[in-house]
Amino acid sequence: MIDNNELKSHCAQYILPIGLVFGQVMIDDILQDRKKNPEVARLSENTRMAADPELEKHWPERYASIVEVTTTDGRRLACRVDHAKGAMENPLTPEEIHQKYLKLATTVTTTAHAEKIAALVARIERATAARDLAALLRNLGRRRAA
Repeated sequence: MIDNNELKSHCAQYILPIGLVFGQVMIDDILQDRKKNPEVARLSENTRMAADPELEKHWPERYASIVEVTTTDGRRLACRVDHAKGAMENPLTPEEIHQKYLKLATTVTTTAHAEKIAALVARIERATAARDLAALLRNLGRRRAA
C-alpha cells in the first residue's frame, strides 16, 4: 500500500479503515467510494503511514508490514506480518481458498450453484470436455441470489 495513493486499492488511508469497519476488503469496496460511511471517513482522516527503513531494506524479497493502532483510550496495539497471506511463504489453506471463492462467487450466484462449479473444478483433470463447466458458468446470471 502506498501513502495517500489516488488508487483506492493502493491507499493505506482507504484500505485499512475499510478492513477495520467491515472486517474485510472486497472488490466492491474498491469500485465504490466507502468514504461516504462516516466511520470509514473518520478512520481515513486518522490513518497515518510511516516508512520503516528496517522493513524497506528487505523489499522486494520480503514484503513485511507492521500495523499499529492507538485506541481512543490510549492503548497501542501492533501486529507485524513478514509475508502477506496468500504469498508462497504464507499460503492459504485449501479451506481458506474455498471460503474465499464462495465469498466472491456468491456475489453473482447462489451458494448451491457456486458449490456445483467448485465440485466440477475439483475434478477437472478427469473431465473429457469443458462443456459442463461452460454450461454452469453461462447460467450464472439466471441463478443469482436475490
